[in-house]
Amino acid sequence: MDKLKLKDLIRAGQREVTVRDAYEFEDLPVKNPVQVAAHCELNATGVKVSGHFDALIEDECDRCCEMFERRAKGNFEERFVYQALLDEIPGDKELQEEDYYETIGPDGVLDLKDLIRQFLVIAVSNDRLCNRSECELHA
Repeated sequence: MDKLKLKDLIRAGQREVTVRDAYEFEDLPVKNPVQVAAHCELNATGVKVSGHFDALIEDECDRCCEMFERRAKGNFEERFVYQALLDEIPGDKELQEEDYYETIGPDGVLDLKDLIRQFLVIAVSNDRLCNRSECELHA
C-alpha cells in the first residue's frame, strides 16, 4: 500500500496504522524491492509517520567505476500537516523547529512511496565507495 487515504482511516475510526510493504523504484539503482515498515499516527493537524527502510543498492564506485552492492537502511520520522490548516493561518511568522513538515493536499492522500524515495535518493548519493582494498586506501 503506497498511498494512504486518510479520510478512509478517519471514517473507520482508525487513528493509527502500521504498513509493511515492499516498493520498487525503477529510476533508482535498487536491486530488489525496498522493504518498508511504517507506523502512521493521525492527529488533529495531520499525520506523524515513523519507521524503517532497508534496500540493496547496486551502484558504481566513485573511485574505480566498478559496480558493487551495498545496503542502505535507516529509520525515518516525518510530520505531515493538512494544507487546509496552513491556508487558514494569516501573516508571516518566524520558523521554529516544530514548523518543519510536509503537507497533505486536499485529496487527503499520503504517499508513503514518495516519502521513501526521498530517503533513498539521499542514501544512493552517499557512500559510493566499494570495499576493494585499492579504493579504501584512497578514501
